[in-house]
Amino acid sequence: MRNFDPTEFSLPEELKSRALQMADYSKEERQAFLDSLSPDDQAVIKYTWEFWARKNQLEPPGDWRTWLILSGRGFGKTRSGAEWVNKKARDGVYKRMHLVGATASDIRDIMVEGPSGIIDTSPPWFKAQYRPTK
Repeated sequence: MRNFDPTEFSLPEELKSRALQMADYSKEERQAFLDSLSPDDQAVIKYTWEFWARKNQLEPPGDWRTWLILSGRGFGKTRSGAEWVNKKARDGVYKRMHLVGATASDIRDIMVEGPSGIIDTSPPWFKAQYRPTK
């Protein structure tokens, strides 16, 4: 498997279209799709949130300034936010972003370093780094 760099991160349109359709498929059908991919495509799709997310976890269409996910525990709010932040950083849309939480430790422990946080969901070829300020 080759080493990726951020400028190469994209799926071919046909593969992307097929991956997006998989959201409604069973676990077995998804696995069969993954098994049909080359090792390089498997590496890319592992970090393609659109493949793994439920439709209501994906960024809404349109020109908006606020996206509210009002849901209970286990919905995937942290993961959805982390994936969105990673995507915007990877695409070069934003150079700086602010994370807002109840406490600085909540932001660090959940949004940044948590199992669904920004660092764990960023791909190895575009790894997020946490640099705390004083």
